[in-house]
Amino acid sequence: MDKLELNLTNFIEEEKIYLNNFLQKVNIETFDINSAEQIDKYCYYLFNVAINRKKYFVYLAKIYFEIGNFERSFFWYEVASQKGDAYAHYQLGFFYLNGVNAPTFKIEIDLTKAFNYILKSANEGLNCAKCKIGCFFEEGIGTSKSTVQALKWFKNAASKGDCYSICIFGHYYEYGLGGLRVNFEEALRMYKIAINKNYDWAFFKMGNMYELGHYFSIDFEKALDYYKLAEEKGCMMAKYQIGLWLEKGIHFEKNVAKAIEIFSVLAKNETIHTRWRRNNHNQKASFHLGEIFENGIITERNIQEAINWYILAWYQGNKTAQQKIQALQEKV
Repeated sequence: MDKLELNLTNFIEEEKIYLNNFLQKVNIETFDINSAEQIDKYCYYLFNVAINRKKYFVYLAKIYFEIGNFERSFFWYEVASQKGDAYAHYQLGFFYLNGVNAPTFKIEIDLTKAFNYILKSANEGLNCAKCKIGCFFEEGIGTSKSTVQALKWFKNAASKGDCYSICIFGHYYEYGLGGLRVNFEEALRMYKIAINKNYDWAFFKMGNMYELGHYFSIDFEKALDYYKLAEEKGCMMAKYQIGLWLEKGIHFEKNVAKAIEIFSVLAKNETIHTRWRRNNHNQKASFHLGEIFENGIITERNIQEAINWYILAWYQGNKTAQQKIQALQEKV
């Protein structure tokens, strides 16, 4: 029973209520999370409670995903998608974005299919899908790269309250992207909206404005205050920035060893879907560690160690790292 509860920790509150009601109607001691038959019975109960048949199929797909049965999860998402469920389109997009390499079930990465499924979801109104489509246009994932199209989708998602999109909208104003003119005041307004929603990256962006002197006079002390707030709320980019300050002796006594320790932790910290998310702290840290060992910033140059970090950065999505690897391998 503990295993079942653990696997459902990320479920929304509504589903937990359904689960608790269901468990009162079955023998808890004999409920087997690995039994497809019992899981199907549970989801059939959800179907009867929720009435919405599409939601039932999505619940079924979620539970199979939670227990690592990706084949059945994918199947039920396909069923829900065929019945027009926007969330199912969205999840199928991520199956194709990341691929599946399980022992008995495999899906090859297909960025075009990923884009098309998530676009379908976005067109049906799912706000998180709108944000993802903005990211795809921004990075050219499964479609042509276009900051103008990216801004269109970010703006749409931001208007519906998506914090990441609100911050990106601010970022586009701050740097004059997507056809916008540089407007620090509008950027600041966007970041403040997201800060009021307690969004971690907004605190980081505010700190960055103080560090760079965008709208404000340069103020490292205030920048650090915001970076620390961002880090406390889980923003790893803020931790990366503090590492850079330690390395360069900005607002701190220079401490390269401590900086490398921070970068090493961040480099090995995996985040879901990091391949396309802006300001990937892990690939930035991995790439920077490669530079440190390539250039002998802390000790003698260590080309093999540099290659190892560049390989990790490349795996995490840093395209420049591949060029570094090829150039350094010729020297080994």
